[in-house]
Amino acid sequence: MNNKDSGGVFVEKKKDSRLFDNRIWNIKDVSSYTGYAVGTLYNLASKNLIPYIKKRGKLYFIPCQIQNWIEEGDL
Repeated sequence: MNNKDSGGVFVEKKKDSRLFDNRIWNIKDVSSYTGYAVGTLYNLASKNLIPYIKKRGKLYFIPCQIQNWIEEGDL
């Protein structure tokens, strides 16, 4: 999960920086990064409230889109 420093800028923890090495995340990666439960993420995706790609019944996420979604505060 990200933390904000005193200037309101997101500071990544070390485990999160490794996630950005991947060009595509699965739902567990997004859960780890956002702190949302996997079930919550499935609910958000089913309501089109989070950016995702669905292929062969699996959900995939683009890391920069997830980061933008968080920064925009769509929820």
